[in-house]
Amino acid sequence: MAAEERAVRPDYGNWVSWKLLSALGTAAIILFALSFLLFYLLIGAIVVLAVLVIFAYERYLFSPLGSNAQVKLWDLLVDHLDWDGNGWAIDIGCGSGPVAIRVAKKYPNAKVVGLDYWGKVWEHSKTKCERNARIEKVDGRISFQKGNAAKIPFEDGFFDAAAGHKSPWYRRPAKKPIGVPSRSGFESWPFPTYLVMNPTGHFMVSFGKNEERRSRRTHPSATGGESMGMATFLMITKHAPDKCPMYNETAKRAWAKLFASQGEKQTKYGVKIIGGWTVHGEHQTFGVFDAPSLEALHAYMLDPDVLAVNASDIIEVKMVMGMEEVAKMLQLTK
Repeated sequence: MAAEERAVRPDYGNWVSWKLLSALGTAAIILFALSFLLFYLLIGAIVVLAVLVIFAYERYLFSPLGSNAQVKLWDLLVDHLDWDGNGWAIDIGCGSGPVAIRVAKKYPNAKVVGLDYWGKVWEHSKTKCERNARIEKVDGRISFQKGNAAKIPFEDGFFDAAAGHKSPWYRRPAKKPIGVPSRSGFESWPFPTYLVMNPTGHFMVSFGKNEERRSRRTHPSATGGESMGMATFLMITKHAPDKCPMYNETAKRAWAKLFASQGEKQTKYGVKIIGGWTVHGEHQTFGVFDAPSLEALHAYMLDPDVLAVNASDIIEVKMVMGMEEVAKMLQLTK
């Protein structure tokens, strides 16, 4: 009976794969064996074994037997996707499809695309995604395609919503993404994602710490791209209670450092902070920015001091319009 139940359950895997644990275990055994010939290899064996224990414990925490952390984060990500559910959504780096499928289940009128390159090191595959979608009964409104953030195979402005968590970063792709001006140096995936979204679309992403560290590289500033005029953006962030700067000393220092350099950073990236507010009891902050492009705002978001403040936050960015602009548009429609 238990085997039959597992057969009809979706299998979303675990962020810490058995392949990784097996590779570390094999390396530890080999180093221990060789340490009888070269004693100093025993140190390497102990280090590898310690890493194996850490990753094994993380796999336990991510699993239902532990704290089920990855499921909680998937649910949190989709819960904070502020969208009416009409149109197309894309999940970049979909893995085994948990976020894409959750979006399809939450929004019955939506059509969803899951995009991933499904590397050999992971326990994910397109076949597993499609099986999970059938089990969750959303296979008629969801499709999965091989690809990555550097090569999103859709026209500019196609999607109404996008989501992603711990998605792969890329560096200087051989072929530029659709609609990206020819230039070198841009690196992290949200930039091409912006291009395939329509101007009023909703974009929800959560960054893992490893991605944040890798993102601290050169990114084009506002002056390096094509100016679209100053636009206004609303950035909503939500942090865990234990990361609140009111109680967490590390977070407090990160905020203090950002406040001290804010003017310099606005000049560097060509953005202007209109205002910022916080809902203390809900651990949310709201910032309004003027920026010449989404690319410029994204470059600001990838600044190391800004990343230090937003580490592990759920971040939502929306292009917004002031009421004066709305009034002018209404006049034009008469």
